[in-house]
Amino acid sequence: MTWFEGGQGPLILWMKEIPIRWVIALVVALAVVFLGITLILGWRSVQMVTRLGEDLFNQYQLTLARKIAEDIQTRVLEFENGLLEIKQLIGGQEMKAGDYPAILSLFSHLRNQGIAEFQLVDPRGRFLFGLGLPETPPEIINQVLIRTREQKGIDQIFITAPFRLLGQTDPNLYMVLATAAFRPDGAYRGVCFLRLAANMIALQASMNVVPGRTGYVWVIDPEGVFLAHHDLTFVGLSSFKARREKNPRVSYQIIDRLTREQLLTGGEGTSTYETGWHRNAVGRITKLIAYTPVRFLAQPKDLSISPSFTSAFWSVAVVSPETEVSGLIWAVSRQQWLIAGLLTLTIVLSAVVAIIIVLRWSSVLRQEVSRKTVELESAQKKLLHAERLAAVGQGVARVSHEIKNPLTVIGGFARQVARKIQGDERSVEKLNLIVDEVQRLEKLLIEVRDFTRVREPAMQVENINRVVQKVVELMEPALTPAGVKVALQLEPDPGPARFDADQIKQVLINLIKNAVEAMPQGGTITIRTRGNAKGIFVEVEDTGKGITPEHLKEIFNPFFTTKEKGTGLGLAVSLKILNDHNGELLVSSQVEAGSVFTVRLPRQPG
Repeated sequence: MTWFEGGQGPLILWMKEIPIRWVIALVVALAVVFLGITLILGWRSVQMVTRLGEDLFNQYQLTLARKIAEDIQTRVLEFENGLLEIKQLIGGQEMKAGDYPAILSLFSHLRNQGIAEFQLVDPRGRFLFGLGLPETPPEIINQVLIRTREQKGIDQIFITAPFRLLGQTDPNLYMVLATAAFRPDGAYRGVCFLRLAANMIALQASMNVVPGRTGYVWVIDPEGVFLAHHDLTFVGLSSFKARREKNPRVSYQIIDRLTREQLLTGGEGTSTYETGWHRNAVGRITKLIAYTPVRFLAQPKDLSISPSFTSAFWSVAVVSPETEVSGLIWAVSRQQWLIAGLLTLTIVLSAVVAIIIVLRWSSVLRQEVSRKTVELESAQKKLLHAERLAAVGQGVARVSHEIKNPLTVIGGFARQVARKIQGDERSVEKLNLIVDEVQRLEKLLIEVRDFTRVREPAMQVENINRVVQKVVELMEPALTPAGVKVALQLEPDPGPARFDADQIKQVLINLIKNAVEAMPQGGTITIRTRGNAKGIFVEVEDTGKGITPEHLKEIFNPFFTTKEKGTGLGLAVSLKILNDHNGELLVSSQVEAGSVFTVRLPRQPG
């Protein structure tokens, strides 16, 4: 394990093994799952809050409905008290002149509150006294007479169901408050009654009440007829028919059932229903409704009285669109979701960026470690090569010292003997062979000495193209007889480099000589120069027989050679020279296709 791997945690090591897009996809997938769970929980939370908000809002509407019902009860109670006051003045005895001012004052006050008529009739329904226009239908008067004959309490009051005046254009719905009149001796004298506009009472109590922003109030009588409504055209119409005429495309099953089972039976509570409009908006709209009955306090306790004659209650309904609550909650929830979404997105993007940075950093560090490893391996190879050369040099120096003197003596004696026995050709030939071998060994010792004594390079800024051209000029006399051509492909300005020109010439001469020896039948040597940010390069390419993969591993080792008369020191010396220049000597070869040796020298900065 490298130092880099040893310094990482298991997560980073695991992440290194998979593509970065998979890691990002995994993070995004987890974020989507997290966001989905958040949205589901948020949706359920909003639904719960919406239901709670609707319940609270309906309780608020129910409170308003109770206040309106109480207001209507109070108004009707005032009329009942006024009726009883008038009855006390005229009901039990003949009218006196002094009674008129008090009666007129009381009636004027009641008329300002919505009273249209007061009458006192005898048991046969004949008019005895009245104020206002006597427009109460006879059938209503007869019904009142029938019921008041059964009256058991002096101040018992009966309330009729709302009705219209027949044959008139008056849009109002009226109701009658009636009580029996008795003589001082207790004999039944007739009936005192007030006729008042029921719809005006309902409208006055509800017209200024606006629950929420757009809610409104409506009031119905025991028959389901509207006594008050935001849309005044509904007043006097059946609630069952009016809705369908307004928008027949919507089903009113829920509100119709709610009206029959709750509102028309004196029920109180809250609910929801679907309707076809709300104020100026038309379409399917869900509404919240709170309803309560209006119970008139002075009515008879005998509930067997016919509803067509008396009304035990009205029903007040306060309604608002569901969006009064859900719209507000959803608006707040959308903001919360937007914040949550932005937060989640920020976290995801931060995680992705962090992962990318970590992986990029890991990749950069891994590349840096790999580069350093290559450099260390290269340095190690150079060190081993240098140690090997040093060891060889020491051994060669010692052997050379031991061999040189005997060789000199042997060579000298052989020459002397050869001069003295000129007639013996065979012996002379053998002695000449001894001399040649001595010379060959002396030359080898010189090469070995030069190999072990390579001097430090004298660095100067040089132009590599000039060096190449000089080497080619120097070698050209030996190349032509061997049938070898040289092709130069020199980059015009490969860039400056600092090197020892003499040593680099020696390297190029060694490479060209090896190329010539690799092409015994002749061929072409191509020499190229080029430069880039990594350095200055010289390539020497031949068209010879190439080098086998097995030999490629050994060619830079001292004394390794595949040639009969080679010393195996040329490439080793060349490699040492380039190592001293902080350069490189690279080789690529293909059998029967030739080899390419590449010299790299560091580029001169600037």
